[in-house]
Amino acid sequence: MAQAFCGSDARREVLDSVLRDGLPGARSETWKYTSLRQLERRSFAAAPLAPALLDAAALEDIPAPRLVFVNGRLNDALSDVQGLPAGVQLETLSSALAAGEDAVRFLGRRYERSDEVFARLNAALADEGVVLRVDDGVQVEAPLQLVFASVAGDTDLAWHHRHLIELRAGASLGVVEHRFSVGDSAHLDNTVLHAHVARDAVLKHARVQAGSARQTSFLRTDAVLAKDAQYHRVDLELGAALSRHELNVRLEGDNAQLTANGVLLGNGRRHVDTRLGIDHIARDTSAELQWRGVAANRSRVVFHGGIQIRAGADGTDANLSNKNLLLSADAEIDTQPTLVIDADEVKAAHGATVGQLDANALFYLRSRGLPQAQAQALLSAAFCHEPLKVLPEALREQLAPPADAPDWARVRLDFPLLMREVHGKPLVYFDNANTGQKPVQVIGAVDEFYRRYNANVSRAVHALGTEATDAYEGARNKLARFLNVRSNDLVLCSGTTFAINLVAYSWALPRLKAGDVILVSRMEHHANIVPWQLVAQRTGATIRVAEITPDGALDLDALRAAMTPEVKLLAVAHVSNVLGTINPVREICREARKRGIVTVVDGSQAAPHRKVDVTAIGCDFYAITGHKMCGPTGTGALWARREHLDAMPPFLGGGEMIKEVSFDGTVFNDAPHKFEAGTPNIAGFIGLGVAADYLQNVGLDHVEAREAELLAHFTEELRRVDGLRIIGEAPEKAAVVSFLIDGAHAHDLATLLDLEGVAVRSGQHCAHPLLQYYGVAATCRASLAFYNTHEEIERFMTALTKVRKLLG
Repeated sequence: MAQAFCGSDARREVLDSVLRDGLPGARSETWKYTSLRQLERRSFAAAPLAPALLDAAALEDIPAPRLVFVNGRLNDALSDVQGLPAGVQLETLSSALAAGEDAVRFLGRRYERSDEVFARLNAALADEGVVLRVDDGVQVEAPLQLVFASVAGDTDLAWHHRHLIELRAGASLGVVEHRFSVGDSAHLDNTVLHAHVARDAVLKHARVQAGSARQTSFLRTDAVLAKDAQYHRVDLELGAALSRHELNVRLEGDNAQLTANGVLLGNGRRHVDTRLGIDHIARDTSAELQWRGVAANRSRVVFHGGIQIRAGADGTDANLSNKNLLLSADAEIDTQPTLVIDADEVKAAHGATVGQLDANALFYLRSRGLPQAQAQALLSAAFCHEPLKVLPEALREQLAPPADAPDWARVRLDFPLLMREVHGKPLVYFDNANTGQKPVQVIGAVDEFYRRYNANVSRAVHALGTEATDAYEGARNKLARFLNVRSNDLVLCSGTTFAINLVAYSWALPRLKAGDVILVSRMEHHANIVPWQLVAQRTGATIRVAEITPDGALDLDALRAAMTPEVKLLAVAHVSNVLGTINPVREICREARKRGIVTVVDGSQAAPHRKVDVTAIGCDFYAITGHKMCGPTGTGALWARREHLDAMPPFLGGGEMIKEVSFDGTVFNDAPHKFEAGTPNIAGFIGLGVAADYLQNVGLDHVEAREAELLAHFTEELRRVDGLRIIGEAPEKAAVVSFLIDGAHAHDLATLLDLEGVAVRSGQHCAHPLLQYYGVAATCRASLAFYNTHEEIERFMTALTKVRKLLG
């Protein structure tokens, strides 16, 4: 029992075993790359009960709610947990120990192996820590900050913390651990953290280790994930003389999901050691593990990534990547990914590389005046950026404050097509709502596929097939991060039109019947109207229109009134392709969900221009189109709630969407693969994954702000034109402007603008019902992107003035 274990006799027994066994040496398989000899020659005093002094200025960038420990002891004066909502139980381990057995039952975990020496030492000596429980369904909005400061003093101290984070069913929480030193601290921190994530709960956890060059840290995390639980984690190892972290995760429930990314930075004589032990026990679990290591000077970086897939864990999807940069001939990197598979029908891959900075990239930066050290630092930072993407923005900004806005002139150079001329005039490309231009990174990725590893995906055992499959599935993972969803809930398809038809045929047709209603907004693209009309014709359901206001906003009061019990499905655009109206889809989906209405959101015009968090939106289906977001044509994706994917029958039949075929019948593959019949657009999706990365690297907050700035300038210029009418001026609007000029047909305007080098769209923009509402046959539509410029707006206005004179 926990209370008995915490007693002095039990602790003494564990401590005696540690003293008897001693510290592991080079013969220990798990410690052979990390020497503890220097530690054997040192002595540490127990941390005093009173916390050391810490200047509050050290915490000015760490918001509440927060708990602050200084040299192992809680500092009440610097802590502030007033903002935590009801349903969050937070206390220290010392107070939990005083409360009795039930509060500290988690301490009953025993560590038996001799190589678990520091976990055993923790079991014997732990007397402080954090005990945090979040009740069923409680959503904690602001991340909890856990601060562990090590302040230099006359005596080298040691503390042993034991923490518990327990999320009950449906709860969600973000946690940020800050571990840093003040002064030349030489203390020892030995911590064990238990994380229990119950069904449908979500834990987002970031840890920054930034100790002094004399600090010693042994950190261990033991996590257990229940059915449909999610654990998203990032570790940044940025300092300490010796830092070892063990991350052990047991995926015990079906569909449990883990993402664990990290950056290991070794410089000076630092030693950084990380070990992963990922145990897939249940079905359809997933683990996406991405770690970067950088070793400079005389440092040493050690990484061991272990994945085990147990018998019965069918449907597991596990991927481990460890890439490393060696910046010095005196530095050392040891990496060992391992994979043990005892189940069938799994997808698993692991790999590790050790290399140096790209010589061409280094030369490029040096040739532009950057010193060697600064150029190396810049390239190393870019190399380490990828693992941070798993974090929600609020956590990511804390760990790495938002960068200044990009150099938009430099960004524009990534798009070679923008450099060309049309009819002898510099191109002004204002047709981005139709398709986005492609950066050289995307073009290069597609070209590289065909040049270096062109092969079909899945089932191939040769090197090219494996590389192609890894890159293709890697694109799925990138899109999942881009949308903040799970990768195995994402169907890769040709675009939004296919995605919505998939929902229509596989979800709606089998379920809707006469008397049911499909609610569709007035501003929808035909791709979000016609499929529902086809469903209505076949099932006897009817279409109901959610109307808009004259300025082009969705009439939310009318929409709520239209959500009657007969409505089974609501289809709405996130952003209108004609008006640019940004619909409050999160609020709409929340209202629909209260009424049991399934929601389908067309995200084609949103994903390229703003940050999209599908999980936060709360819809049932979300569709995107790749070619509008800097990716290749013929690519896109449909995200769906897992319960829908599992229940929906396949839309198309063929290869890859099956498990087994005989003339007696077919056993279909699990979602998402059962919806992906035939050979996919492999090169296209690889390019789309790069496009998603590109947009995130530029920064979608920066993209949104840039386009809002361009829209304001453009709209101001257009309003000065006599006889020009803007169609749709909703308060919340993206950089899409549809307009008409008195006496001029839209097609004539667009044709003559083209002769001036200006590309705009004319016509009805696949939105006949919307233009009928405004009583017009066609409009000109100019749509801007982040790579457009204020100078292009001026050239557009000059061209428009010339065209108006030609038209009389």
